[in-house]
Amino acid sequence: MAGFVTSSQNFPDRGAGRGVHWVAATVTDATLEAEVPSLIKGLPVHPMKQLREQISEAIILLVVIGMVFLGIVLLIPIIPFFMLHAHFSDKQFEKDYSQFLERMAGACFFCYNSRKSSVEFARDVIVPELATSVHIVFVNGKEVEFGADSKYISRMLYDIKERKGFPYLLKIEDGQVANMSVNNQFYSIMIGRKPIEPLLDRMNTFFASGALKQIGS
Repeated sequence: MAGFVTSSQNFPDRGAGRGVHWVAATVTDATLEAEVPSLIKGLPVHPMKQLREQISEAIILLVVIGMVFLGIVLLIPIIPFFMLHAHFSDKQFEKDYSQFLERMAGACFFCYNSRKSSVEFARDVIVPELATSVHIVFVNGKEVEFGADSKYISRMLYDIKERKGFPYLLKIEDGQVANMSVNNQFYSIMIGRKPIEPLLDRMNTFFASGALKQIGS
């Protein structure tokens, strides 16, 4: 059932001799379910209930603040150790890098990257014409592919001041790294389908002894 159920009855009026029409209203369960929540919602919240809710929120906030503070307190003693570790790691790398330069004294490198427009020309046309003593370095995106010594080649490329684009030539001399970009001539030959001999001659000249003097002059 839903809504109100009404019934009408005539009761005798003893005083006036007339019948009185009586209307009785009956409230159903469905009506109670619909009306009671809205009535309760309108009632004022008990002060004690409000106080309990405020205390719960304050406790949660204090717990969160306490956890953050505890985390900071625990991290403070560890930070110096991280700084010391980073410092000694950098010093160790510099030492290892110097040893690498000494070990690879006189080594020559041809470095080309994974650029789609030129990777095949560098790999299939230029690389086969280089001397077997020249180390080939492929830079795939940001990853230098040169085995266990990749981090040192990456450092050599990172230290290049005049970045004119790949391919780069590198040569280790007297603990230093000479570098040169052949980007312009490389692409001019590739796009114009020109003979590669002038480029090879320039590269071989660089790889010859005295590359650092040649660049400085």
